[in-house]
Amino acid sequence: MNAGTALGEISGITDSVTLISPDGQVVIKTGEEMGFGYRSSLLPEGYCVLDVRLMLKRDEKKKVQDRVTELLATRKLQQPLEFPSAGSIFKNPSQDTAGKLIELAGLKGMVVGGAQISEKHANFIIIRDKGRASDVLALIEIVKQKVLEVHGVQLELEIKVLGEDEMNAVNTDRLR
Repeated sequence: MNAGTALGEISGITDSVTLISPDGQVVIKTGEEMGFGYRSSLLPEGYCVLDVRLMLKRDEKKKVQDRVTELLATRKLQQPLEFPSAGSIFKNPSQDTAGKLIELAGLKGMVVGGAQISEKHANFIIIRDKGRASDVLALIEIVKQKVLEVHGVQLELEIKVLGEDEMNAVNTDRLR
C-alpha cells in the first residue's frame, strides 16, 4: 500500500520485494517494478509479500534516537494511539485531508455501537466498549455518504477490508 507520512513513503527506501504467486512461484521485483503510488502499488492480485529489502541511511545513533522520540511524541499528540484502530481509514483526496473533511461534515466523535470517529483525529475510527467490525463498517459508510453530500468528495479507503461484500450489506439508514 506504500505506507507513508508527510516525511516520505516506503517506496522511497524500497530496494526489492520478494513475492509468492498463488501457484507457489517466487518472484523478485525491484522497488521501481512495484509501481508505487499514493497508498498503492502494483502488487499482483493474489500474490503475497515474503520479503522486502530496504535501503536505509546511516546516521549517528543519538540523532536517530532523538528523531524517533520526536516523531513518536508528535504522533501521540495528533493520533488516538491510546485506543485500538486500523490507522487512517481514508486516503487524502486532492481537495483537503480526509480528517478535515470528516470533521467539517460534523462527524467527529460520532459513535456506532462500540466504534467511534476519533475526537483527536477524524480520519481514525477507534474501538471503544467492545466494538465490532460491523460498527466500523457502518461508520465508514456514514462518513462516505456525508462527506459526499456536504463536500461533493468521494472518499476512498486507505485500508483494505477483508470480506468487503459485508460492507455493502450494512444498512446505515437504521443506524443514523
